[in-house]
Amino acid sequence: MWILSFWLFPVVSGCMWLSMLVAMLSCWAADGKPHYSTMSDQLSIPYISHIGAERLKPLFIAGCVVTGVFMTLSLLSERWLRHAGQLARNRDLFDKSCAIGSIFFALTGALGVILLSIFDTKHHQHLHYGFLGMFIASYVVCAILVCLEYIHMGRWYHPQARILLVSFYLKAVFIICELGVAIGFGVCSRSSSKESKNAGAVLEWVAALIFAFFVFSIIPDLLPSVRTKKRVPQGENSIIVLGITAWAVTNTNTLTVIFTLVISVITPVVYAITLSTSCIANRRRWHVLPLLFSDAIISYLWLTSFIFLALDFNHVSCSVHRWNGEVVCSRKYAAEAFSFIAFFMTMGAGLFEILYIYFPKEDSQPMEQRVPEERLQENLQTAV
Repeated sequence: MWILSFWLFPVVSGCMWLSMLVAMLSCWAADGKPHYSTMSDQLSIPYISHIGAERLKPLFIAGCVVTGVFMTLSLLSERWLRHAGQLARNRDLFDKSCAIGSIFFALTGALGVILLSIFDTKHHQHLHYGFLGMFIASYVVCAILVCLEYIHMGRWYHPQARILLVSFYLKAVFIICELGVAIGFGVCSRSSSKESKNAGAVLEWVAALIFAFFVFSIIPDLLPSVRTKKRVPQGENSIIVLGITAWAVTNTNTLTVIFTLVISVITPVVYAITLSTSCIANRRRWHVLPLLFSDAIISYLWLTSFIFLALDFNHVSCSVHRWNGEVVCSRKYAAEAFSFIAFFMTMGAGLFEILYIYFPKEDSQPMEQRVPEERLQENLQTAV
């Protein structure tokens, strides 16, 4: 676990989302703008789901998982920082209810975007559209709750309300634009004319870009805590393995593929739970223990996954054990390499946690002794 600031969570989420969209659109254009089997005859511009249902499905799944997980971590971090006094505290039940509600809908939105990438429109059309609606509705409600929380908190922190006000306006713009584009997308996608169908595809890409704007709007919320640096989980490598094995498991139900897929799914979920537990119990002496135990278990599982992959692709030729009837040695070696990196990084995280227990930072004690209001004022001045 590296020592990083919490504002990097939305940066990672937003950059991954934008990179995925750019890569998918660029590959479609580089391939000569093909007409996919999932596209209707009237369409000349593909929807995101059309590209994500073809050979770029591993990228689509990996991008959605990274975006959803780090988006949820962003809101969880903000809630904990307010609870710890590193950001403006929630003053009453209404603020806290809005914050908890926004986290809940962020979780459902992350679940929706992950499931819509797995259940593609080519094989599970109805499920895909259902999870798409769940994804959009959850994040719109999440943004509305965050706006209500900030506008209410501005009453208590009027002298320092500049950041809250800026964040409120950014998210209000997202709500208005996303609702307008979503309504236009729904109307155009149900139309039978070619122009309306293509307009619906364009609106879907625009809506995806607007969602990236919402993710980046969380950065100003976390900037006042720029001096607060905590330990964040190293689950990025598992996301890459998840994308590859999710593609392979379609028609390859071997122990190696299934075991690796299960570990890559479990890793970010376990890290999100243990990080949240550690953050909530930050003032307890045992708050690092959940992370330490999870790193010990996950590192062992990743080592086992690496051994399985190495036996399949290094002991014999990679063309012997085929995935989905294809050789695809590059994907197999990529899964093997990132499995080892995940093992190495997780083991290193455990060593960092042991050092963290026995050798605390020198500036940690003075920070804990400061009055929360003084720390808040100092952080707000630094961010402004």
